[in-house]
Amino acid sequence: MVKQGLASILLLGLGCLARAQDVFGDDHKSYLLLPAEAISSGVVSQVEFSKSGKYITYRREAIANFESELLGKESPKKSEWFRYDRTSKINVKLAVPAASTIVMLFGDEETVFYMGDDARVVQGFVNIKTGQSTKTNLDIGSISYYGERADAPYLVFKSGDRSAGLLSPNGNALTIPLPDKAMLFSPIASDAASITFAGMMVVSPAKFGHFVYQRSSGTTTFKEVDRQVIMSEMQVIQPEQKFLFDWVGEVQYIKTNEAVRTPNPLVPARAKLTTSRSFVRFSPNSDSVAYLVSGALLIREIKPIDATLALRLANNAAKQKAINDSKQAALSLIMCASDLDDVLPGAEGWEAKVLPYSQDMDLLRRFNYTFKGGNMANIESPATTEMGFILGPGGRAVAYCDGHVKWIPNP
Repeated sequence: MVKQGLASILLLGLGCLARAQDVFGDDHKSYLLLPAEAISSGVVSQVEFSKSGKYITYRREAIANFESELLGKESPKKSEWFRYDRTSKINVKLAVPAASTIVMLFGDEETVFYMGDDARVVQGFVNIKTGQSTKTNLDIGSISYYGERADAPYLVFKSGDRSAGLLSPNGNALTIPLPDKAMLFSPIASDAASITFAGMMVVSPAKFGHFVYQRSSGTTTFKEVDRQVIMSEMQVIQPEQKFLFDWVGEVQYIKTNEAVRTPNPLVPARAKLTTSRSFVRFSPNSDSVAYLVSGALLIREIKPIDATLALRLANNAAKQKAINDSKQAALSLIMCASDLDDVLPGAEGWEAKVLPYSQDMDLLRRFNYTFKGGNMANIESPATTEMGFILGPGGRAVAYCDGHVKWIPNP
């Protein structure tokens, strides 16, 4: 019960941290960054989107003993791998060994390859739909192709100085002899007679081309091809990345790719993602962003919106922020007064006196303190006596001495 309760509290807390939606954009398009969804608690790492963007795979270190963790004691952690379905919003635990350090979802989005430890003893495939597991035990050096294409769910790896390996999800492996200084990429065609790979000769300058493996003779030949053709065949030419991320201090933001565009002065150029430096991964089609907060995994959808709607939402967000900030400043003043025999501080140096109750000097500086001090017991009508205000778009958020805030539009 303790474990479930703490997990629920953590996920609830993460949801509270990221309920807001944010508008941002430039002179070309505007976007809405929707509220965050908590995908997983625990300590998450190795987050990857599938090629279509429908799935997310990740590794989670589940705390075995929450009570020990709260007391600061060492507790064993269990490593588990999951696949999250963005359509159904369901996490599925992957049937891969805990010792796996590499887990890759192939382009068919059904096959998972896993591998672990330096000796590569832990390795194999799992079919997510059928649950079928196939263990392999090959001398895999470096992997050059992880089965990213849906029509080529194979693993291509280096198995020696002059050979490569082609590993199928059924566990069958094929050794491909190579010329000296050759490197295979992905398979691009196959029939009963041969298999054609994209690849390159690691010489100066590098030569890109096709390696053709003849099944009958077991030999491989090379034919040079234009690099752009090879990139196209491998389907590695991606559309322009729509979004970037950057930090201002410890706060992390996302923004549009501003290489050839300028900000729209009426809409914020960027949206706040998190208040700490975090791993960030955009989906392949740039419709969402996944990131970590205190080790937990969150995702936020990114939707293009009409410029008029973007402006209205931006104004509403700025208005709500002014209301929230004004209320926080008023409550900090009231808490300060409660420690001073219910006497609100005067106009001189009031920010320094209230800062211990707010911990946000910038907010206090934006708050226009109009009451100027005095005993709260002498206020005849606290609900109608203005304490101060914060300016917002088209009006001001006025705080009253009873702590409530009202939005007053400009005349």
